[in-house]
Formats: sequence, C-alpha cells, structure tokens
Amino acid sequence: MTALGLAHFGVRVADLAISREWYRQLTGGEIVHDNGVAVFFALDEDHHRFVLWSDSGAEPRAKASLGVDHIAFRCADLAALAERCAGLDRSGIRPETAINQGFCCSLFYRDPDGNEVELTADNFEDAADCRTALSAALADGALASSCSGMPFDPLEFIELWQTGAPNAQLAQIGA
Repeated sequence: MTALGLAHFGVRVADLAISREWYRQLTGGEIVHDNGVAVFFALDEDHHRFVLWSDSGAEPRAKASLGVDHIAFRCADLAALAERCAGLDRSGIRPETAINQGFCCSLFYRDPDGNEVELTADNFEDAADCRTALSAALADGALASSCSGMPFDPLEFIELWQTGAPNAQLAQIGA
C-alpha cells in the first residue's frame, strides 16, 4: 500500500484576525479563502494546506496534554530558514527555542493561542543523509525529548546567514 501524503490540518483559534496575520507572517502562505469564520492557506500548488477556525469559546490546551504536540513547516534549506527567522524577528516574532538536532535545525515558536509551531530545515541536502543522522541520534539517546539537541542563538544564526555562510556552515550552529 502506498503511504499517504499530508492533505491539510486545522487549528482552532480564539482570535481569527490575530492568528491569520501571525500565520501569514510565519509561513508566507497565500490566503485562498477567508469568510470571517475560517481562513484557508495554500503553501504550494494544492488548494490549501491548513485552515484556521474561529472559536472564541475554545479552552486553551495544557502544554503537557495528549494530542498533537506541535506543527512543523519545512524551509527549503538552512539559508531559507535563517532568512525567514530574520524577517520574523523584524516583525517582533521570535522563537522560544532554537535547536540543532544534528539532522536538522529547528526554530520553535508559540502562536497567539500558545500552540507550538516549528520552522525547520534539513542539515543535509540528501534525505538519506538526514535519515542516517536521525537514526544515529536516536540510537545514542541524543534525542531523548522532543526538543533535544544543541541549543543555538537565533540572532547568531541570522548573522551567519547575512555574512553569506553556506548551508554546510549554518548546519554547524550550536555545535
């Protein structure tokens, strides 16, 4: 049987206008539909990849509760991740945590409702190399929790990118 692809996901939000702008800035996605109750975002050729639903009566989720832990958006490469981080920083949106997990670098943000949202890019051009690095990290216990790895300073990451550092050098951040 063929593996499934991710069609889309939905996020229930307390304030649709605030969340629409936050996710638009974070992802750079195209708003393809907004009726004041739901906002549909396209990130690629598909009709939409995620939707925000207005629900002002919803209760915030506890951080350690069961269910979806976080949502991750992939950047094309580490330079694109640093560029996105720089743009978000200029808008006042800053990551809560920045981690080099060996196989990828990730920036973890909190959306206006407290949901964890990750921006990530692979540290290797070849997916097979990333899988090998992931397997090695899991085997030696380096990824014992969801945010394990080497913390790094997002501003240092931006500075490296601004000086023209290649992806191979960006992949060493925090090491």
